[in-house]
Amino acid sequence: MSMLETLDVSGKLLAVSPIAVSPPGAAFSSDDKGAPQRLPSVGKNRYLPASTFRHVLRYGAIRVVQEALKAQGKSLSLDALLMLDKGFFAQRKKDKANPQGRSNGKTKAKDVLRMEQEVREKNPLLGLFGVWTIPSMLRVRNAFPIPNAQGQTYTVASGLVRKALEEDLVDALTKEDAEDYLQRLDDWSEADKETTGLKHISERPWEEIVAGVECEWGYQIHRFTPFQSGAVLAGLRYFASDPVIGAHKAVGRGELALDLNASVIRQDILNGPQSAEAGTLTLRRGEFRVDGLLAEHLSEFDRLAKAGFPGMDFHCLPALVEGE
Repeated sequence: MSMLETLDVSGKLLAVSPIAVSPPGAAFSSDDKGAPQRLPSVGKNRYLPASTFRHVLRYGAIRVVQEALKAQGKSLSLDALLMLDKGFFAQRKKDKANPQGRSNGKTKAKDVLRMEQEVREKNPLLGLFGVWTIPSMLRVRNAFPIPNAQGQTYTVASGLVRKALEEDLVDALTKEDAEDYLQRLDDWSEADKETTGLKHISERPWEEIVAGVECEWGYQIHRFTPFQSGAVLAGLRYFASDPVIGAHKAVGRGELALDLNASVIRQDILNGPQSAEAGTLTLRRGEFRVDGLLAEHLSEFDRLAKAGFPGMDFHCLPALVEGE
């Protein structure tokens, strides 16, 4: 692909069920314990953060790579896995057992550039998702809800209630256990009851995107290759078996569906950007479909995966960091 091509995949994200998220630093709590945990917001507009979706794409792609390598009798080392999944790991000092350890603190700009070029060439997944010192080629957008006819995009869930045991469960206990249980209800302190579930507890309410609301969402890959595009698609295909994100999954929150359109934007220095359609993507629970150029990208990724990713080295990691 040309160095001046960007793949844009964007469209609608549907909240099949209410969606709540609580990433650290993005969803906010109040000092008032009765106040709901808030969704990330811009002004009064709530949204779903890009970090949640980056995790979906990154995790899914790496799981597929892991399984493909396993089929070839190979595996990812801990360092490689941490670098691919988290984008960083604490490098040990350079020694015979760790030839890719820290530098002596005298790293030159040309050495950093050479290192980055080598990593991008040999480990295209790391170039795609990014890592400390190497910018990501993948850009993931926040999902901003589109107001419905009533203008409502989010609501406040009242929270859960943790109850004491139902009567039929208590009736099924032995006489001794039933007496012990009733004694605990009578004797234990309120604090103990709160931590053991022996008391009715109203959990803190939370904000959530309303089921049925559509959001604008998408991702871009700048200077992409078919393999890198296919890796993201493989991650979404993996996600399609259980397309759930965010918090409170156990009580039916977080399911989504996607309807996206792809285009390739080519930069023409003299005439301006030129855009061409590149296919569509549909994702529902248990369903994943792509067509056009996207289907070709996914096929290319699958072909290389079945062949054991020839010419690629997922253990090629950036070895040059700042001094001790």
